[in-house]
Amino acid sequence: MGDFRSLITVSLLFLGTTSGPLQQIPTPQQQQQREEERRIEEEARRREAEERAREQEKLDQLQEDMQRISRAVPMTPEELEAFHNRMFRQFVHEVNAFDVTSRQLLFYSEHSSLEDPKAQREIRRKAKSLEGQIEEIIEYILGGEDEPEVPELDFEAKSLAERLSMIKAMAPSIHQRLNDSYVSSKAQIIDANDAVTLIRDLQSMKRLSHSLR
Repeated sequence: MGDFRSLITVSLLFLGTTSGPLQQIPTPQQQQQREEERRIEEEARRREAEERAREQEKLDQLQEDMQRISRAVPMTPEELEAFHNRMFRQFVHEVNAFDVTSRQLLFYSEHSSLEDPKAQREIRRKAKSLEGQIEEIIEYILGGEDEPEVPELDFEAKSLAERLSMIKAMAPSIHQRLNDSYVSSKAQIIDANDAVTLIRDLQSMKRLSHSLR
């Protein structure tokens, strides 16, 4: 009987010392790997936070610009200069895009059948892009002021070939004048009459582009 009790006591002691999962001590390599994983996660979170901050800063700046543009009181000369300086790189991008898109429209008109549905879809897509680029260019030149009134132009009455031919005639001159008057580092004083003529030609081109959509 004494032996049986001793056996029970030893068994209970044994069970008490081995109950629960065994705790495995991580090796130095495992510890190093975990530290590296934590470091990578922290770096990813930091970069994500920085990216969110940059995007928010861009959004805040855009909203500020739009508020200035939409207000009834025109910008002061100082505000207009600051606006042009801030938006100059984007303006140059739009001017270059205008040149590329107008050339692409002409390529489709000269190397594709205008009866081809695929060519027509591409022409509509490029025309939409061109219209948007012209809007950005006009906004930069006017500094957010309302566009002057222009006579209604019935481009829809002309054939697709005729409208593309008009783009071919107008686009190179507009692009050259934009470069000479606004993009070139030599452009200091812009003639008022030239500026008015350029705005009107841009407006005509915008309506022409819209008619192609």
